[in-house]
Amino acid sequence: MAEQLLNISDLPYDYWGLPPVHVDKLANGAEHDGDADNEAFDVSADGRYVAFSLGSVSGVGDLLAPDDNGLRDVYRKDIETAELALVSSGADGVETSHIAVSVSADGRYAAYMSRPTAGEGHLSLHVRDMTSASVETHSVVDTSLEITSASLSGDGRSLLYYRHHSLADGPAEGVYVLDLDTDSEERLGGPETGGLTVIRPVALTPSGAHALVISQAGLYVIEIGTSATSRADTNADGQPADIPAEARGSAVSADGRYVTFLSEAANLVEDPPEPFIHHVYLKDMETGAIVRVSANQATGVEADKNSRHPVITPDGRFVLFPSYAENLTPLVERSGQEFGGCALEMCPTGMIYAYEVATRRVAMAEVGFDHTTPCCSSNFARLISVTDHYLVFSSRNVQLVATGADDVTRIFRSEIPLWTP
Repeated sequence: MAEQLLNISDLPYDYWGLPPVHVDKLANGAEHDGDADNEAFDVSADGRYVAFSLGSVSGVGDLLAPDDNGLRDVYRKDIETAELALVSSGADGVETSHIAVSVSADGRYAAYMSRPTAGEGHLSLHVRDMTSASVETHSVVDTSLEITSASLSGDGRSLLYYRHHSLADGPAEGVYVLDLDTDSEERLGGPETGGLTVIRPVALTPSGAHALVISQAGLYVIEIGTSATSRADTNADGQPADIPAEARGSAVSADGRYVTFLSEAANLVEDPPEPFIHHVYLKDMETGAIVRVSANQATGVEADKNSRHPVITPDGRFVLFPSYAENLTPLVERSGQEFGGCALEMCPTGMIYAYEVATRRVAMAEVGFDHTTPCCSSNFARLISVTDHYLVFSSRNVQLVATGADDVTRIFRSEIPLWTP
């Protein structure tokens, strides 16, 4: 647990996490000046393994000596041993995609996308077994296949993906779950299915029992095998949001009960928010209850600026989300001085916050290497990847590292503030 230097009267309203671990270093542990991809990373269930995508590094080439193609590749970092392993090896395709990377619960399997030539061709899917070094490839002629950062089931044997429209196989466009052991797949929906027009996958639960998908109409949880479908972006009475929700990454709990999402709808809670502000919500699919997360839980006042795509821990205990808001926690540095590093409205990125579901406490989840509040912190467009205990995020803030170039996207792992065993 982080050392608490704030007055006890600030608790449980405000709490601080620990400084982060820098993940995407060179094999020798040195810093680099290359940019990691701000959305292509994922973490194993115990937080030990982090997979990420990174292009070539000036003056070095690639992070590992055997990897000398000078192109974007996928790596897996063992936080405990600091071992760095190349994931994108042995598969057809020379350039990996920066869109998403997904790993199994134990870190053994890693899924990613690649093109046959640099910058050209359709995307294929690859799942690498880091134990046996074997690679399974899934491709469709003249069609791109796409995954998300939460596409692999916990055992690494089911894969959620999106098949784009192609002239060769137009009717097959849609969202699928692929069984990697039997090579069979289940189609969850597509443009021609009528009532539910699925346009993108969001996440597959660790058990592979539920998929979260987003459509033109709203956000839905689909039970794999039965295709039973329930809408998530509704108010407590079951009325659909008047503006469809947005969701990305691990936005559904492991049991499929809780879903978190982003919305500017006016009818989700009894106290309507200010217009044109994106808020974070948490939906209980079992009881129908819904809570606005992006609010100052001490005062009840809603966030005064936009938040971005939230994620939820597998156990449903915490919601993590980036926000531009200035009123969620007291912006006070550990030294007790008023936050004065920069004007937040001038920061292009916002901060990451943790919301504890049971207590509704809100904590600032990003802390600099010297225990200060980072200024102009995480890359706002990216996702957050989570376990029950850790969050992984990308940032361009040099305050998160002791040394290194500024304005470089790095990958970090932090303990979730407020977490206890």
